Amino acid sequence: MLHIWSCILVLPYLTATVEVNMPEGNTLKDSLTTSKNEYKYLDLVMQWAPGACRNINYCIPEHKLPRQWTIHGLWPSVNYTSYPMNCANQCTLDLSALPSSTVKELEKLWPDFYQGADGNEKFWKHEWCKHGTCCRDLLPGPDQYFQKSFNLSRTLQLDKVLSSGGITPNETQSYNFTVLDKALSDKLGVSTARYWCRDVSGKQLLYRVGVCLSKQYALIDCPGGEFKEACDTTRPFYLLHSAAFRYLVDKTLIVLVILQVFWVW
Repeated sequence: MLHIWSCILVLPYLTATVEVNMPEGNTLKDSLTTSKNEYKYLDLVMQWAPGACRNINYCIPEHKLPRQWTIHGLWPSVNYTSYPMNCANQCTLDLSALPSSTVKELEKLWPDFYQGADGNEKFWKHEWCKHGTCCRDLLPGPDQYFQKSFNLSRTLQLDKVLSSGGITPNETQSYNFTVLDKALSDKLGVSTARYWCRDVSGKQLLYRVGVCLSKQYALIDCPGGEFKEACDTTRPFYLLHSAAFRYLVDKTLIVLVILQVFWVW
């Protein structure tokens, strides 16, 4: 009987929650059963809007899509298909509690390009609550999580890394993954990274690249393996132009044709 009463008395303490010190307006509670170190590395995932949105009717208009690689998320991971997520019983993201400079950087470097009035805020909350709350041993609050992601993406400079390897946006030119691997190896010193692709009209479109980092934020080789929407590295891929670029080219061609007609006339 004593053992039963002991369990009853102890049970409330086993299910209690602990408040974590966070910036005001971004509070959350941790379950005592949540492990904060159940990941081995960080996956910085960058996205290319033209590839992600081609023939997708719920994206914003093509001419408004970003013309550079943007951040999708910073994911604490065990491997490609195993990672902690939603490491808080309750999680909110109050943009008014973040520095205005952070929000401006989010709009520039971490935009959501799917339709919806609350698209950006919903996207940022999703990434912080699903992934950011699982690496609070390194980045205890949303501002730290977002700022570290900004700094890592600036250091990465994926646009320059790819262009240095001869990989530039093109509607008709395809590339082999050996060229992509070499570009990342030459500039970043890694042998493996993570690639996402979509098949559209018979073309394999590259739309995400993930690079892996240690918990000390040093670039490391990704573990490799299969995952949903992984690219088929035996096939070539395309890095599509943004619609804004195509619009500019089309307008330029129209102007040239008009000038030629007037010149002949």
